[in-house]
Amino acid sequence: MISSAPVYRLADEQRARAESMAWSRFTSPADGAEFYNAFNHTQYSGLDTGARFDAQGRQVNARFGEFTAARNARIIQLALRFVF
Repeated sequence: MISSAPVYRLADEQRARAESMAWSRFTSPADGAEFYNAFNHTQYSGLDTGARFDAQGRQVNARFGEFTAARNARIIQLALRFVF
């Protein structure tokens, strides 16, 4: 079995918009959102590669070849601004 490190991919996005208010030309609301790891794909960061054997030559590490850790999940930040 050949094993390599998992691929690390992120999809960060940022959305923003500003509007003008009909009742005043000096004020305007603005809102936005930022998404980190937007599609929330699991990003594994650890793999148990420690093969351990007993005296009879049997594999005794039950977690051998399993992923042991994952990177941060999706983070969302929302913003609302009122410019005057």
